[in-house]
Amino acid sequence: MITYHPVGETTLLRFLLIGTNGLGNPGQTPVVAIKRRSDSKYWTGVSWQVGYTTIGMTEEDPTNLPGSYFYSFNQASAGGSNEEYLVRYMNIVAMPNTALDEEQHSYVNFATSLTPPVTIGHALSDDGTNFYLALWVEVGGQRVTNYTSLTVQLQDDSGDLVANLGSTSAQTAAGVFAFQTPIVVLQRNTPYILIVQATQGIVTSTYNLGVVRV
Repeated sequence: MITYHPVGETTLLRFLLIGTNGLGNPGQTPVVAIKRRSDSKYWTGVSWQVGYTTIGMTEEDPTNLPGSYFYSFNQASAGGSNEEYLVRYMNIVAMPNTALDEEQHSYVNFATSLTPPVTIGHALSDDGTNFYLALWVEVGGQRVTNYTSLTVQLQDDSGDLVANLGSTSAQTAAGVFAFQTPIVVLQRNTPYILIVQATQGIVTSTYNLGVVRV
């Protein structure tokens, strides 16, 4: 399993040691090895080096949280770039206290905007005479009804106009806009592009949809 983090985050790498009694095992001396995937170097706690090394872990609270150990990995200090690490935890002592575990941690740039995506949904049909088109606007995957109008053109793959389906402000209660044009303008098994301009108040956005008559 890979755990993802924002680039530059400080991550508490945790290792839980459990004794033969099923309870947390205090007073141990576990270590962690952190290997950078891009060049196979190891983190010393200060810098990256070619040779293998481990870092001691800290016990969280031996009285109230026995067996819980951590290492605070500051990814910003460790380079702060898009990177993946193999993390191995070890308690290298005699049985029954020997313990071993591994994780993978990936640091990536997450989107900083919480604005939901806006897309155009569509359904197509023809009856041999007319080509029918139903369009709607989705915000964050939800169909909405607060758009003023839609304007549609049909172009071929060279960008030439095939049909102007016009503009309409009429929509159903579910937010669907309907268009139609004679079917003779569309050849079978030929790719076309619908150019959709969606107007909301004074703002107009343009979307491109691929269609094929089969």
